[in-house]
Amino acid sequence: MSQIHLETQSDDYHRPSGLLSRSLQTFNKTKLLLLQLSFFATQYNSNVVNYKPTTFKILDSVFLSWLSFNSILYFIMCLYLIFKRKSYTKFVDYFNDGIGNYAKNDHIRKFIAKNRIVTKIHCSFIFIVYLIYGILNISKSYNEPQPYGQLAFKLFMDAVRAIVYMNRFVLIEFIVESCLHVQICFKMVSDQIESLIETDGLLRFEELQKVRQLYDIAVKKTRKLDSLLFMVLPAYYLACLVSYELHFAALINKYDHIHLIIIVREALTLIFVILYVANINRLANKQFNRVYSLSYKAHSLEIMNEIRYFLTRIRRNDVGLTLLKIVLITPAFVTSIATISLTIALSIPTIFRKN
Repeated sequence: MSQIHLETQSDDYHRPSGLLSRSLQTFNKTKLLLLQLSFFATQYNSNVVNYKPTTFKILDSVFLSWLSFNSILYFIMCLYLIFKRKSYTKFVDYFNDGIGNYAKNDHIRKFIAKNRIVTKIHCSFIFIVYLIYGILNISKSYNEPQPYGQLAFKLFMDAVRAIVYMNRFVLIEFIVESCLHVQICFKMVSDQIESLIETDGLLRFEELQKVRQLYDIAVKKTRKLDSLLFMVLPAYYLACLVSYELHFAALINKYDHIHLIIIVREALTLIFVILYVANINRLANKQFNRVYSLSYKAHSLEIMNEIRYFLTRIRRNDVGLTLLKIVLITPAFVTSIATISLTIALSIPTIFRKN
């Protein structure tokens, strides 16, 4: 593993490259305006397309209210990020040269490329899910006597609708890219610790102190992202979980392919985002055992104290993104939320049936 050399010229490969990320960094007003307008189009279309009546009047009224509010919520999240554009730029630029220099390493570039490919695959899959919904609609219409021109127009509109619905994924991609940007910092820390472990000879105090300082930089970058996403993460989880719960309850009450498609979409997207968010905490805590291994190479009280300070900082387990700065999002927290969400979803039909 190579050490970090800040004097080397860096590139921008490591910087978030999503549509919303680039638009915020360059303040592209046209793209931001079109994105906001697409949320209004989605809000109108959701009431017409995604609403399928059930046998519960209360559930129907909740559905209609939620469909109207859901797209507005995404609009507010995007508007919030536009107002926080300067904070986002500061987050990306913080330690930008150091990350850019280290991102030239092949294994780091592969790490970034692999995660971006996963994001594109997920995006393509969600788009295909929407197209499947359109094809199912066409297959239903095909059994009815209609001109082929009208069927072709419906297929075209479903394709356009699928593209418009991807506006939500633009925001999801923004969250994932931002989390990936922080994870690169912790990968740098991990590589530097591994380099110290594998190096023959005595452990130098200056090298160990630089790694601990790099860990603090990664923590500060995480704090900046947490402040930036202060309102976005809770709003996104609310939008995703409520949509999942309502469609799951409606599916249990009466099967309809649109409910199943939206459940698959929300579940996969929620898992996708949570994995990236929770992975920040995992990478931060992962360094504990590696730093402890360095104690076997310590040959002075000064180095032992430095290792002790490093271990104490990691043991605090307070690094990661939070919900409203109250709850730290960890892998254990994710498991608990998943269990509670499934329990609530299974109980909703019983609650409405009693009413």
